[in-house]
Amino acid sequence: MATITYTVTVATGTTQYGTGNRFYINGEVAPVLYLQEGNTYIFDQADSSNATHILAFSTNPNNSPVAAYTTGVTTAGTPGSAGAKTTIVVAPVRTTGAPLLFYYCTAHAGMGNTAQTIS
Repeated sequence: MATITYTVTVATGTTQYGTGNRFYINGEVAPVLYLQEGNTYIFDQADSSNATHILAFSTNPNNSPVAAYTTGVTTAGTPGSAGAKTTIVVAPVRTTGAPLLFYYCTAHAGMGNTAQTIS
């Protein structure tokens, strides 16, 4: 089991949802993420570009319809401020396992992508 930290910024970009504000993960516009079951992932949202953009997880693309996924997910701070982060501990296989997930912005549509869970 490992802990992986991703740096999150927000800027204009183009994805399957069109062009607009998008989450950039380690400098890449809304990439598909692969989250290993049992690992902890920290999404560092301290960069000021994250203001008003809370990163969350869902079991539906773009959280539509609403299906927030909160198992093992915690948030700290206010996006755009020092110490702001969203953390997910992906459920290990020996328990329930984690479903196919999607990351998204709680206030603005089209900012994220798939967060596939792998065993």
